[in-house]
Amino acid sequence: MNAGQQISEGQGDGTGKPAKFQPEVNNNLIEVSDWLTKIIVGLGLIELRGLPGRLKSIAQPLADCLGNDCGLAIAVSVLVFFTFAGFLAGYINTRTAIAIMFRRSDDALLDENIAERLAKAKEVNEFEPSLTEILKKITSTEVVAKLAVDSKPESVREFLQQQVAQIKDQIKQESCISVDLKAFGTQYGVKAYPVAALRDMGALTDAVYVALQGSIRPYAYGVDWVLRDKATKRVIAGMRMLTKTPVGIPVTDSRSLESMGITAGMELEAVKPRDVSDGGA
Repeated sequence: MNAGQQISEGQGDGTGKPAKFQPEVNNNLIEVSDWLTKIIVGLGLIELRGLPGRLKSIAQPLADCLGNDCGLAIAVSVLVFFTFAGFLAGYINTRTAIAIMFRRSDDALLDENIAERLAKAKEVNEFEPSLTEILKKITSTEVVAKLAVDSKPESVREFLQQQVAQIKDQIKQESCISVDLKAFGTQYGVKAYPVAALRDMGALTDAVYVALQGSIRPYAYGVDWVLRDKATKRVIAGMRMLTKTPVGIPVTDSRSLESMGITAGMELEAVKPRDVSDGGA
């Protein structure tokens, strides 16, 4: 993954605004060093015949300073030894101390990135309980008492409860995606996620992961679980599935929900791949 890739097992938001970019592990320097090594080795093999003469001309000034019969041999030996010693020391330092520094920096950035994603996913999961709490206030005793002038409080309460249920259903239909999680246990129920809060497919899978945390492994979409359209049974293929990335490795999936055919009012279900008889995406 290159620096500046978008985060998540997810995507962009379909609003015309680009998804937030986050720094990630950058392997470009490794690729450059590989190419430089190949070039140096190639040139070295081509110029191998002329190497003794050039090495002698380079070592001659040092041999003159040593001023004895073995001066040239000692000078060549010193040049060869310290060339290889310097290369080896630099290589070991790069593979140990510097590599550890880069790794710690990358891990810190990724940990911060993951923490931010999980915090947003928790907020999305709290949407329906918050909505329910707000609507409950409409049927509170105080509101019922104020409205029950000519009618019985019980009748007013029943009427308001019906209206609240209709409003809640309408909000879900017009602005939310419902995800049935009961395949992993009846205690998980059905979750409603507001489309506006989901910038991409990754944000959706993050939110569902938080809801199912403990029943599925992190970074295991397509292996431990998948999402599919309840009506058509079409499986929503994540980027991990398309790229065949192993479990446990973060994958960026920045496709918008709209591009995935996921819209407000849609009913999805989270299921185990072994329960899926139909491929898709």
